Amino acid sequence: MRSLAVLIVAAFLATGCKPPSAGQGKQNPWAKGNKDQVKNERVFLAPVIVDAVSRADVEAAVSTTGNAVPIRSRLLRAEESGRLIFDKPWREGDFVAKDEQIAHIVSETLEGEIRVAIADVDIAREQLEIGKRSMDSAIREYRTLQDLYSRGIAAGKEVDRTELEMQRAINSQRQNEINLEKAESRLRSLRAREERLSIRSPFDGLIVSKATLEGTNAITKSFGRETITDFDGRMIGAEFSVAGVVDASEMLVRTDVTSKDISLIREGQKSRVSFYATEDFIVEGTVQSISNAVNPETRAFSVDVLVSNPEGRLKPGMFGRVETIVETRRDAISIPKSVIARRNNREVVYVAEKRAETGYDVAVEREIELGLEGRDEIEVKFGLKEGDRLIVRGFEVLQNNTPVNVTDIDAPTTGTMELVQETAASR
Repeated sequence: MRSLAVLIVAAFLATGCKPPSAGQGKQNPWAKGNKDQVKNERVFLAPVIVDAVSRADVEAAVSTTGNAVPIRSRLLRAEESGRLIFDKPWREGDFVAKDEQIAHIVSETLEGEIRVAIADVDIAREQLEIGKRSMDSAIREYRTLQDLYSRGIAAGKEVDRTELEMQRAINSQRQNEINLEKAESRLRSLRAREERLSIRSPFDGLIVSKATLEGTNAITKSFGRETITDFDGRMIGAEFSVAGVVDASEMLVRTDVTSKDISLIREGQKSRVSFYATEDFIVEGTVQSISNAVNPETRAFSVDVLVSNPEGRLKPGMFGRVETIVETRRDAISIPKSVIARRNNREVVYVAEKRAETGYDVAVEREIELGLEGRDEIEVKFGLKEGDRLIVRGFEVLQNNTPVNVTDIDAPTTGTMELVQETAASR
């Protein structure tokens, strides 16, 4: 055994190495004075993506959902009975301009009454013309006899007779004038009824079926599903619902806000509405009205948000998410909520810091104090400063002082994100 120990010592001396002293153990490659050893070590650098911490406005919002309804609507009813004729093969959602004719009613009864009224006016005008000639003649005869009587040529009874005939002619002419006025008044009334045979749009908007506007909340359930011209060519009566028109230049998004959040909502507050359609889009709006009583069915308060719709992209009944801004923190340190990790019941983030002694970056764990919370961003009141290189991808597998290979988020290297995901999965 002694000879074996001698051989081992000789081997170490031959290679220029010293055996470890008793109790020395493995040396720390990161300890001071071991830079050469660190450089020779092959260190795994976890791939991460960083983004510089910056200041921004953080907005706290009450989030709800709601349906778009038109700011005003009008149900168009027939005012006369007759045969309904639509001017076009209208489809629900078609645009109609103010005063554009949508349909008209053919009423043979009214047309007959108008023909009779026109004839009555013509007769009354003829009677008025004849009566005028008779009255003028009676007046001239009376004046002539009156002149003759004053010169003693005509008898007084002749003057009395012509005066009586003159008064009769004047009274008859007054009656003719009354008859003409009555005939014209009746014709005007019939002409007004004739105008009501035309069903026109009261404002610019979208044409909708009667089913869309009739009934409770019907517009949020059936818009776009009903036809317009089912009754084309059919006989209808007065007060028949023909169609509807909705003003889509502005829309109200009707939402329900819980009792917990209603105290935060005020009229005039800014809102953002994200609509889910073929192509999702966001519109800005303001709180228009707040109900004073809770809905007994939903146990929530109704809040209407007014949004503009100049391009007509919004349609009645569209569903969207409403975020009403209730508080804003200006120029705050803010970070995405998705980068926050929990370690030992603490909220922490990781920032990349350069280590001079190693020449590469390490992930440093920072405990943070959170403030105002927005939808995607959150305020950091303590723990970060502007310009810190915040690790936003690949932080899930990190521990404090883990060596990292940093890529800036604004200039990602091809394949970096895939490598980060693969690394996270392998851990």
